[in-house]
Amino acid sequence: MADARPRLAHFAGGGVMSYMLRRIQLSLALLVLSGAAAQDAAPPSEPLDWVESLAGRFQAIRNPVIGSFASGQLASVVCPIDRRLGSAIYRQALQRAVNLPDSAFDGMDGPVLPAYTFGALWTSLMPAAALCDPSLSAVASNGDIQKHLDVDRQLANTRLGRSLELIAEDPGRAAQLAKDIATSGIDPELIDMSVMEQLLAQLRTQSPDLAQNLFRRVLRSMTTEHNPSPTQLMSLGRYLFVPTQFWLLPDDNVSTQLVALVGTPAIAIADFTRIRQTADLSDVSAYTSVVLTAMKVEGTSRSNVVASWAIADQMLDKAAVLRPELVEPLKTALAQLPATDLLAEEGFLKGFLRNQRAVPVPPESEKTPGSRNSYQAVSRFLEALEARRMEDTRQLLAKVDEEGTRTQLSALLDFTLGTIAIEHKDLQTAFGIANSLQPGIKRGLLYAGIVAAGDRDLGEQAYSLAVRDSQVAPPEQGVAILTALAGAKLGTDPEAVLAILGQVVAALNSQRRSADWSGNDFIVDGRKTYHVTLQVPGVSALTLSQLLEKTRALDFRRLESVVLQLRDEARMAAAFNAIAISRAVPRR
Repeated sequence: MADARPRLAHFAGGGVMSYMLRRIQLSLALLVLSGAAAQDAAPPSEPLDWVESLAGRFQAIRNPVIGSFASGQLASVVCPIDRRLGSAIYRQALQRAVNLPDSAFDGMDGPVLPAYTFGALWTSLMPAAALCDPSLSAVASNGDIQKHLDVDRQLANTRLGRSLELIAEDPGRAAQLAKDIATSGIDPELIDMSVMEQLLAQLRTQSPDLAQNLFRRVLRSMTTEHNPSPTQLMSLGRYLFVPTQFWLLPDDNVSTQLVALVGTPAIAIADFTRIRQTADLSDVSAYTSVVLTAMKVEGTSRSNVVASWAIADQMLDKAAVLRPELVEPLKTALAQLPATDLLAEEGFLKGFLRNQRAVPVPPESEKTPGSRNSYQAVSRFLEALEARRMEDTRQLLAKVDEEGTRTQLSALLDFTLGTIAIEHKDLQTAFGIANSLQPGIKRGLLYAGIVAAGDRDLGEQAYSLAVRDSQVAPPEQGVAILTALAGAKLGTDPEAVLAILGQVVAALNSQRRSADWSGNDFIVDGRKTYHVTLQVPGVSALTLSQLLEKTRALDFRRLESVVLQLRDEARMAAAFNAIAISRAVPRR
């Protein structure tokens, strides 16, 4: 009976001569390290020299954070195929992480790190390592790990302040640093949420998708790591809500008005009357759910009881529109709050909030982009577009008053029509639509979709035009266009794929910022930003790693020579691990 276990497809060559001594040393080390682990797991019959070659490369990476993370990612690919070898690589990754100096996460001017706190790095390694081999849980003592986590906790707000300084220069790195702080197991009570709120507000202006991702991770950390803190939720909520008086002011520098309540110590309560015009309503919905969870925590302090009441009372009208199913649970939770020290403060709060809700909306706000009327028009257009009600979208587009917003929506409509034409193999129509668009990501992705559809003559024209568009698009989007083109050529022209990969690497080497393109486009209506995901038939790889995971049929030595040109060690390690994933195939 044939062996049904998965295996790693072997490619010739494994490494280069400069690594031979290191590979011999590594082979011996792996043999020793794996002797006590998974003795029952027989290795596959094929040689795994290339795995040892990659493990050797990762051990040689100068930055220990990048090297430890990369080894862990390689182990996660190897372990399902050869548990003994995977366990040995995990062991090296864990030991390297435990031996990190406290300064390992400090450098913000050096290479982009895959983790900016020990907690984030350890979380990326240990859970998966323990699943691979339970004995790996004993690699490090609790004391050694706790020392690193204590440093994370002590430096949390210093690092958060540094992320605020990084936004203008590198919003991707700033967002990752803040995310790692929020998700490292640090008690949210110890994190300065006023700085986090300021960071989120500025990040929303620079990169809305990064801001939304960070906000969701912070919210998630409040519910998974610790019991949600209503006082911290109050501070974080300033990112989403604002008093009517401040509604028209720029959201990246306005502070929500606070009221100090009677009591000792005084409790500051934020006015959440209005949803900020820049806020995403799905974020408001997620926030409301966490508020309800926080109200169910027992044994909470007086300040948390008062904060819970104030937030929940102000969420009722938002829930009625966005999450009607939460209205009654919120009312029930309000009624069940402890009455101690709350009655007088509740009366004061009711009066304050009632007065704030009575503040009239400035009349000119209804005439501006991002206003309520404009929001309704844009939202209805996007809903119709997502449902492919094309006739409705044209009628709704005419109701958008702001010319700049209407121009953006018109381009999005044309892009969608182009994707529909590609779906139906009407490539001439798709080509004509693409040509009518401005140079940039939408047009470039449509050209890539035409290339993927397989029409040789039209595909060659689209290919040349897409390469040209990649050169004028923002750097992250230019890389996405090139990667999409390479993916479109994977099955038909490997030489072209390798050539495009060289261009991708050159483009990545010239980038100053660290984030890949997310796949999202944005409609900016005044201060309101709408997230729109751009998808084209036949286009699935938009980053270098996504593409390399599909390159099993390409020659490894040539792929290796391209990847070795990457200057960023973290990108290089991620690229090699993507190649490893492409080589992990089931045994026939």
